[in-house]
Amino acid sequence: MSIHMAVELLTAAASIAPFTEEEATALVRHMHPYTIPAGERFLIAEEQADNDFMMLILSGEVLVESHIAEGQTLTINVLHAGNWVGELALLDGSPRQADCRASDDGDVRCAIISRREFLSLLETEPYLIAKLTLLLANNISSALRDMHQKMCRYAEIRNAIRTEL
Repeated sequence: MSIHMAVELLTAAASIAPFTEEEATALVRHMHPYTIPAGERFLIAEEQADNDFMMLILSGEVLVESHIAEGQTLTINVLHAGNWVGELALLDGSPRQADCRASDDGDVRCAIISRREFLSLLETEPYLIAKLTLLLANNISSALRDMHQKMCRYAEIRNAIRTEL
């Protein structure tokens, strides 16, 4: 894992309480490197046993996919360097809501933090977890706003189709 790359992504992330370089470095020391081969599905929706970590994408592209019909998959988002994957499951312990797979274009390098490390940091360095939680809250709110815009667009298209029929 490129510690420098992870620190750079954390300090550049939009948040009401941004990480300093020292804070980001301290957090990254509790993360573990992982490489996902191109095309590999690495998170599976509804799997309860796979919800105790989240990852910061350092490089590559992650496709977030949902099954919409038997044998059919819809790509609902594409994540890049600086995005987090798995934060909801880590925070609330629920099963994953979508599948994630590395793009066919190349491997995904990431930094993983486990729930155990997250909770340990909560005890030992609560300010780091407070800043990380604010960062994740910002990311989640952006995702909700994006989903709202997509749903509104879907409703517009649906109404236009109904009008045409």
